[in-house]
Amino acid sequence: MPTDEAFDWLTSLLGRIFGFKRAILKASCPINNGTQLHLLNIHACACPRTDDILPKQIAIAHELMRAIPDGDAAVLAGDFNTELDPDKKTATSLLPLANDYEVFPKKLNPEKIYDQTEPTFQPSYSQQRCHLDHMFFNKVNLNSATVIANAETKKLSDHLPVVASIGL
Repeated sequence: MPTDEAFDWLTSLLGRIFGFKRAILKASCPINNGTQLHLLNIHACACPRTDDILPKQIAIAHELMRAIPDGDAAVLAGDFNTELDPDKKTATSLLPLANDYEVFPKKLNPEKIYDQTEPTFQPSYSQQRCHLDHMFFNKVNLNSATVIANAETKKLSDHLPVVASIGL
């Protein structure tokens, strides 16, 4: 295992060369009567060096959602690199978001399950199949959400895209 200094140097170098960064992006669009639709996309750390990094990233995303003005709509979506499964230790960082917002895929409230027939994480290098990618939303209607699992999408990434239709 590399030292923290060596690891920081390596990740900094890889970040500069290949643009590897874990971040949250936010875009806001005016919708009507002075309100806005806020779209946030997250790519949380897949292999954190310490146990507190992933929960901190998710907490920051939660704070960004909480900071959205009351009348505005919001969608936070992306690769959280953790399951929303109450039986998993890592789920605890997602539970506050799941309690505050509607969620896709919804495991904690079965009557609100949307199309979750396909797990979003299907790596070719293992048999693991799970939902590591989620959508949290408020003041929007999720009309449909589908995990796109086909030969082409499975070649592109071990995380499969989710196509959603929302209404305001």
